[in-house]
Amino acid sequence: MQESTDTINAKVLAVDDEPFDLLLIDRYLSRAGFEVLRANSGAHGMQVLEQSGSALPEAILLDRMMPGMSGIDFMELLAENPLLRDIPVIMQTGLADPDQIAYGIAKGARYYIAKPFSSELLVSMVRSAVSDYRQLRNLRNSTAEFSQCRTLLRGAQFEIRTLTEARLLAAHLAEYFPHPQRVVFGLLEMLVNSVEHGNLGLSYEEKSALLRAAGWENEIERRLQLPEYRDRRVRINLRKSTVGITLTITDEGKGFDWAPFLEIQPDRVFDLHGRGIAMSRMMSFDAVEFHGCGNEVELSVKLTPDEAPIATA
Repeated sequence: MQESTDTINAKVLAVDDEPFDLLLIDRYLSRAGFEVLRANSGAHGMQVLEQSGSALPEAILLDRMMPGMSGIDFMELLAENPLLRDIPVIMQTGLADPDQIAYGIAKGARYYIAKPFSSELLVSMVRSAVSDYRQLRNLRNSTAEFSQCRTLLRGAQFEIRTLTEARLLAAHLAEYFPHPQRVVFGLLEMLVNSVEHGNLGLSYEEKSALLRAAGWENEIERRLQLPEYRDRRVRINLRKSTVGITLTITDEGKGFDWAPFLEIQPDRVFDLHGRGIAMSRMMSFDAVEFHGCGNEVELSVKLTPDEAPIATA
């Protein structure tokens, strides 16, 4: 879920025990317009966050292997703090082991970058992380307390066409679930995927190039106006029972080979995108199942007896 919003002056915290690496990160990101905070250890990084008050960074560039407090230890502390746990972490690592990557993601690392890295790649990765964070924060801020009437819901149908509609609907749909903050990330990922890759036929490679050039959203808007795409819709069907909530999303595209995207793949872990489906399975839903050629996905969340819809006579 990347967005080409302006990230100039965004604040970024870099945590690394290597002085040269910190200097290089500061130089690369400062030239791109970011405000860089530096910390030479995990403990120092936590101190910088505590001293930031309400002006918290919008991304954290974190070295995995540090003496004392490791990058994993640092993320565990972030997860314990409601004010810090949503800040996106970009893990710097030389490890490409799938189990280690999955473990890092489970601890909170949504992005990975391999050392040594180029200026272009670092800036693109941080820009994507900040844009994603701002988008998710706006969605969560827009989800006001929902009426108790949601317990009466049995089903609903929706149609969307654009990225704006996908973002609005993700925030709305999340409120039908017992834990909106858990599912909103996955809902947005799946809806955006259905628009960009499904209906508009944007390939993985094309999106990678567009993100590097900060031209992804402009290309989406261009394709939405083309005759072959402008009438396509994504259809969403929500069903609620006594045991769970199921959301089916269907686009009008040709489908894709979805199986490799269900897990974190080592050959894609350092890309600017491509982890959304796997992370949605890990973080947002109890089940993610694609049907047919891949242009339909079913998302499921189990309900406890207390969360089930009110029975009617």
